[in-house]
This record gives sequence, C-alpha cells and structure tokens, in this order.
Amino acid sequence: MKTPRSGWAVSLLVAVVLAWAVPCPAAVAPAAHRSSGEGRVRPHLRARFKPIASDSVVMLIGDMPWPGRGGWLTTLKERIRLAAACGVDTVVLVCDTRTVEGSFEALDALLRLAERHGIGVMPRLIVDSAAFTERVPVTWPFVEQLPAFANTAQLAGAVSLLETVIRHLEGFPNVVAYQVEWGHYGESWINAPFWDSPSSTAAFLAFLKPLHPAFQRFSPADVAAWPLGQVMLTGSCLPPSDPRADPATVAEFHWYHHWRDATTRTITWTLRAAARSLTRRPIAGFSYAVGGPDGVIGHVYSAGEYLDLAFSDWTPMPGTAHEDFIRDAGFSGLHLAEFDFDTPYFTRDRAAHAAAAMAARGILPVIFYPHWSTALTDADIPALAALIRAHPPLSSPPPADVLLVLGHQQVGILGPFEIGLLPEGGAAVTANEPPGVVALLLGNGTSLDVASPDAYTPTLGDRYRLVVVCSPTEDHDGAFAAKVAATSSPVLVAHPSFLLGTPTRERPVVVTSAYCETFNPVALGSHTVGVQVWGQNTSSEPAPRIRFQGALAALGTLEGYTPNRTVFSFYDGPFDEVLAVAEFAQANHPTVARMGHVTFFGLITNLRDPLQRAVCQQALLATVATLVPEQRRVASAPASCPRAPASP
Repeated sequence: MKTPRSGWAVSLLVAVVLAWAVPCPAAVAPAAHRSSGEGRVRPHLRARFKPIASDSVVMLIGDMPWPGRGGWLTTLKERIRLAAACGVDTVVLVCDTRTVEGSFEALDALLRLAERHGIGVMPRLIVDSAAFTERVPVTWPFVEQLPAFANTAQLAGAVSLLETVIRHLEGFPNVVAYQVEWGHYGESWINAPFWDSPSSTAAFLAFLKPLHPAFQRFSPADVAAWPLGQVMLTGSCLPPSDPRADPATVAEFHWYHHWRDATTRTITWTLRAAARSLTRRPIAGFSYAVGGPDGVIGHVYSAGEYLDLAFSDWTPMPGTAHEDFIRDAGFSGLHLAEFDFDTPYFTRDRAAHAAAAMAARGILPVIFYPHWSTALTDADIPALAALIRAHPPLSSPPPADVLLVLGHQQVGILGPFEIGLLPEGGAAVTANEPPGVVALLLGNGTSLDVASPDAYTPTLGDRYRLVVVCSPTEDHDGAFAAKVAATSSPVLVAHPSFLLGTPTRERPVVVTSAYCETFNPVALGSHTVGVQVWGQNTSSEPAPRIRFQGALAALGTLEGYTPNRTVFSFYDGPFDEVLAVAEFAQANHPTVARMGHVTFFGLITNLRDPLQRAVCQQALLATVATLVPEQRRVASAPASCPRAPASP
C-alpha cells in the first residue's frame, strides 16, 4: 500500500518523529516504574518461549480495564494457569496503557506468572493516557471518549508513552510480540464519520482550505453540514434548499472522509512505526479489509506498513457456513482471527469445522476467552486447544478462486452522533438472505479473498482467475479504474460500483455522479464507460424489462424488474458484447456488458421476489462461468449458457 502523500500527513509524521526525542511528561510513567522489567533479555531466556507462528496455540485471556472493577487481576491469573494446563503457548493480554501510568505492578505480576508457567505473552497495547484531555465522542454501538490524535501534542505524548511501556516490557523474556492499537473497541479507528473535537476540525480545515478558493468560506460551524442518511451527490434533480445543491458542500464531504481515513492511517502507522523502532519482536494489529453486513469498510486498511501479524480477515456473517472464510489478499504475514463464541459467528457445535476451514485459508485462530465471556467455560478450553493443534494453518495457502475488491460509499450525517450507510449498496453485495454477490458466490462453492481498493494492484489481481469489484466510489487520485484496466485477469464490475467519482487535487470541487439521470464516466484505458443508476427515487419511468442475449440468452426476458431498494446500474460505452439490456419506455441500455477483459453487471441478486431473484442469480453465475469456464461448481448456472467470445 502507498503511504499518504498529502502534505499534512507528511508534516504530522515528521512532527511526531521529532517528538519521540522529547517525552510528554504527563504521559510517561515515572522512572521508578521502569526498574522491574526494563533491559535486554539474554538470548537463552528468550529461547525458552515459542514465537508466535502457524503452529501456535493462542488464547486471549481478557483485559486490564481502566478504570476497572476489582477482581479482574485474580481472574486473569486463573486464565494464565488454565492456559498452561491446556497446552496454550501464548496468551493475549489487553492492556489500556492508562492502567500502567500509575504503576506497572499488576502487569508485571501477570507477566511473571506467565513466565513461570512457560507461557508467552502478546500484550495488546491500547495507547491512551489520562493526560489526553481532548477527546472524540462516540455513541454507537456504545458510548466512548476516544483520544483526539489529530492533536499533534497528544499524538507525540502517545508515542512517548508507548516507548516507555515497550522499553519496560522488553525486559521480559516471555513477551513474544506486541499488538499496537489506539481507538474504538481496542482497535485502530474511530467509530464515527465526524470527529467532533477542536483539533480534528482545525486539522481538517487546514487541509481543506488550500485545495480551492471555494473552501475558504468553511469554518468550524460549517463542517459536517451534511443531510442525514443521504448519498452526497450534486445534480439538477436536487432542490435549491438541499445542501447537496452546493457543489462545494458535497466536495467538502468527500474531502473530509479522505482526510479522516488518511489521518487514521497516519496515527496507526506512527504508533506502530514507533514500536517497530524499539523492538525486534513482531508487531501485530487489527487491519480489517472489510467490516459489517452492509459491505462498508469501517476499518481503514492499514496492513501495508509495520505489521508482522494481522487480524485482517473477514469472518463469515452469522447464518453462513463457517467454512467460508474470506482472507485478506494484501497481507503477507501471519493471519490471525478471534475464535469468538460470544458472537453469532461461531458456535461450539461447528468449532471443528471452523478450525479446519481457517487452517485451509492459512488463518490462525485465537481462542477468545476474556474474563467477561459467557459463551465458554474453563472446561471448553482443552478441546478448543486440541482442535487448533490438530489443524495448523497452511503457511502459504493458495489464492482463492476470486478476489473481491470491496469498497464503500459514505453517506451524509446530520450531526456527529449519527451514522448512515448506503442501503442499496451494501445489501446487494454482502446480504445473506436473500443472498447478495458474496453469499451467492460462496454458496456456489467459490472461494474468495478480499482487498480494499487502495490496497489493490494489477499484480495482485492477476493471481486470481477472476476479480469481482464492488466499490461504489472511485478513489481520490483517480487511479482505481486505471488499476482495473491494467489487470490481465478477467474483471467483473458489479453493482453498486462506480456510482460516484470523488474529487481530485486537479478538480477539487468536482464530484461526478451516476444519480440524477446522468452517467458517471469511468475511464478504462482509452475508453470511457458511463454508469447510471435507476430506481423510483431516481426516475419516474416504470420498471424496465430485462432482455438477456448472447451467452445469457437462455434466461429469456424478465418483465417488470424491480430491485429491493429500487436501484440498479445500467451502462453506456463502446462494448464488445452486450449480454443483457434494460428496456425502458424511452430508451434501451446495457445492464450486463463486456469491454475487453472487464464485464459490467448491473443487476442485483438479493431480490425479494423469488422468481426474479432466481433469474438474476442464474445470470450472475452464468456470467462468471463465461469469464472463468473452469471455475469450480459452475454447474449450478444454466447449462445452456455457452462461453463468451475470447476477449480481444
């Protein structure tokens, strides 16, 4: 992945690097707390403890809460003894760094107990300080006050605090790795589309205003004046009273999310880079490529730098078979996944299937047994540890059949406490029932890997027999479509892809759109494809007829096609082959069409009407079969669909 290139990001990183040499006194543990563990460990002591590897048995035992109720220290000690009795070689201990600002005593006691039992420890360090008074409020899914690290002084203090903690922990031979996080739920992001803190707003405006004179009028009072739950677009269909009628407001929205995501990455990489500079032990972290049934990337992808171990894979959604694990294609280190029976994702009766399935995808399960767990008991741990030992993950698993490039489309919020998602987009991709694109492909026996658009490269895509793109927004440097065009493997661009083109530095106030009965232009090499969405809220025309032809001719005609959310895509361009046409009263438009190695598929598969759903599902599977004839188990597609002509 490319590092952030914008001037503000580089300046922030430089400022933090300089700040490493100047500790923030309020955020550093007193010197007296450094004596018990700080210092280098003799090699023969380190050798007693197994490094985390594909044959490890790892268990998360809980967290040192801040501020926490009493009793947790005793429970954590019991968990360490349990781990030793069950053959667990490494435990993950969640440590909010505020718990050690007063004293390392409790942490040291746990590390020494683990050392006596021959257990390695990976501290999950959530970097925070009682001295960080500027906070970002979060209210969903629960109330949090997260540190505002757009405040560069606080970020410098965080680096200094992390340095103090790691130097102390380096003296323990059984610390086998460090996990470094800073945000929501002990991960590395802020679960709010708007960061409501003075420094965050000031940093964004300092980034925004130099981009274009139209942004000079924005002030802290104008930031985040976005309509609740609406796709941020411009067009003639919007009344003058709608804030989206102002192109500068729409562009400001998209630049805000660009700034927020890049700032998230910069904070994460700054802290992990500091950790990397202090130790030779592996650095671990969360770095999801995708999160949630809505198909929105809520977790900014950060596995491109400073990670040796990553929690970055996609656990199947509740109700799906546990064999269907989706691996992050962009991360080459050891993949970890929480074996969490307190969620709907895993059940005890399917634990053996899940362990074997993760092993086949090269994913190491981490038994999730914090002290507050209600799903497991001590009696369950021996069997789970035995399952993991019986199914060590492949060290170099082969790529899946299909690479899914899964992006997101942000929608507006009224204030800092509301989160809006794109309903017609996410459901069409990741819904379980009726099945979206992901569930349909998995149910057809197709294995999937996943990548975010910014981490995607043509070289990565060429490792797969097929690349499926579901990314509503083009990225800000305009490069994603170019990467799709440069890919040699066949590419299927599925709805809701390329509905918006976000502004670029060359055109900072221009947001292109597939809404308002306009075509959003997508440049693929020397050609341009127009993408437009149709629905009751985008057009007054009656539902179209879908006429299948060419390789899909066996499907005939679909009358009155009406998607769940009244939106699907159709296209315009110099196509080599048209496989389905949407016939409207005034005009006909391709809705499944191929240009070279790229095929656009505008229908959705999770229709509520069972007859229409069956036809659209067959259309998708048959289209995949034409692109990848040797694809496993494509027999469920219509047998009469022949292979499409070879791409020129």
